[in-house]
Amino acid sequence: MSLISTVIFPVHTYELDPANRLSIPALAGFLQEAAGHNSHALGFSPMQLMERGLTWVLSRLRVRLRELPGWQARVSVQTWPSGLDRLFALRDYRMRVDGREIGTATSGWLLLEAKSRRPVRPQSHPDLQHLLHPERSPAAGLAKLPGAEGGEHPLLERELAVRYSDLDMNLHANNTRYVEWALEAVPPEVLHGKRLAEMDIDFLAEAEQGERILSRSYGPQARSSQDERGFRHILLRSSDGREVARARSLWR
Repeated sequence: MSLISTVIFPVHTYELDPANRLSIPALAGFLQEAAGHNSHALGFSPMQLMERGLTWVLSRLRVRLRELPGWQARVSVQTWPSGLDRLFALRDYRMRVDGREIGTATSGWLLLEAKSRRPVRPQSHPDLQHLLHPERSPAAGLAKLPGAEGGEHPLLERELAVRYSDLDMNLHANNTRYVEWALEAVPPEVLHGKRLAEMDIDFLAEAEQGERILSRSYGPQARSSQDERGFRHILLRSSDGREVARARSLWR
């Protein structure tokens, strides 16, 4: 049995951004779907785990991109479970178009008790430990991202509502929505004038329908090249100020 799965995704018109490139939320959806296919083939998809009272939650994601394809491109997403690290089950990805590599990603997933939402060490399931492919993608590690510094003022802030259409099978906002929310606080001249090269995101809390989320960006961060602009992102629940996610983006 192969531990590596490959899924081909054609790029549709409704998955393009205003620059006619594959949008980052759509790409995040490709990664999520490929992970679902691979975990199901190995017997550990969310639907299969529900029979054991367990579920997966994406906790950290790191994406590195060389290019973003356009309409009708066929994006090949290769993925595999790559290791166990404390509470994290690691999963890596490689993305290709016409045989050339356009990006890589790595992710850390938490195994939770479905009812209590308490984490379960993946090492407590011996069958998981036999389903690991040791190859690692060159995407960055999963060290926790920094938050906003005390007294630091955001560059931009947007308030967004969690809608019914944002929810996943666990009745919480889908992880791709967090990516969308973070991008809402990127300055328009960057969104329209540059290409996203790196995106890191830590998912800290689940968001439910009806809640309001503040998306804040900080930066730009100092970079060695004038052609690059980097930002830190914080997503907060408006009602209590709790962080639901942290992110970092780099644009070229």
